[in-house]
Amino acid sequence: MTLATTPTTSITATPRFAVLCDRRWREWRGPLAVWASTRGPTNMTAVQREWREWLLHLLSLGIEMRVIRRLALDDPREPRLVLQAKAELYLSKRRSKRNDE
Repeated sequence: MTLATTPTTSITATPRFAVLCDRRWREWRGPLAVWASTRGPTNMTAVQREWREWLLHLLSLGIEMRVIRRLALDDPREPRLVLQAKAELYLSKRRSKRNDE
């Protein structure tokens, strides 16, 4: 069974998803440029592509965009393992909260 909120290729190819990603990327572009300038040469196109794939993964896990923003689960400056741990912690807390109800 697939959840209604699970992104599929038909959803991710929509203009709405593209606008959502572009808007969120603009929020990260400035801080990422400062961070990248201290780390040496960085291929920003590759970083953006990986970030977009990560954002899609978070959405496919059922994490809402407002939660992604609030917890900065899509921060491109953070190591992926740190972001994965934060996402898993959020999901486990959400599951335990639902089980308590």
